[in-house]
Amino acid sequence: MNDTSGPNANAPGQPPAGEYTTPTNGPRTSQGDAAFPQAELRGGAIANYLGIVGFLGPLIYRATAGNKSTFARSNAISALNFQLSLLVYFAVLSVAMLLLGMGIGADADASSSPGAGIAAFFIQLLWFALSLVLFAWNVIASCIGASQARRGVVARYLASVPFFKKRLNQQIPDGDIR
Repeated sequence: MNDTSGPNANAPGQPPAGEYTTPTNGPRTSQGDAAFPQAELRGGAIANYLGIVGFLGPLIYRATAGNKSTFARSNAISALNFQLSLLVYFAVLSVAMLLLGMGIGADADASSSPGAGIAAFFIQLLWFALSLVLFAWNVIASCIGASQARRGVVARYLASVPFFKKRLNQQIPDGDIR
């Protein structure tokens, strides 16, 4: 029963009723979808993924492969700034926990007060938990940055201090990781 009139009729250029096809050449949704070749998009993603292992990954990538592509260099600088910011945050956290632990230890003699040892244990536990939070933030933000780089957008990490500035010869869209 092929009914060509009525509500079930197929409009010209439309898929048959009940079938869905994904658009192949429709409008792009992100700012930089086709602005860069795939090799540059891949390089930008690699620069962000290397941030998972620390600041040396983006630093080495920027020094070697970053000279070939402005987009990859911008991503490497963004990832490097984030990694150095995390290093500063970790150092501040460690010094604060050390000073807090020394303050508790100075208030009470460990031989006369068993509470000082328990407090020191909880300070170490708090330091460990906050360090894990920083590490998780590193992994999640680096993966989001790599995802944005694959879409052609230079990631801007939340709470990243700009130690290094991006020098761009062309306009590259920036994205926010929030």
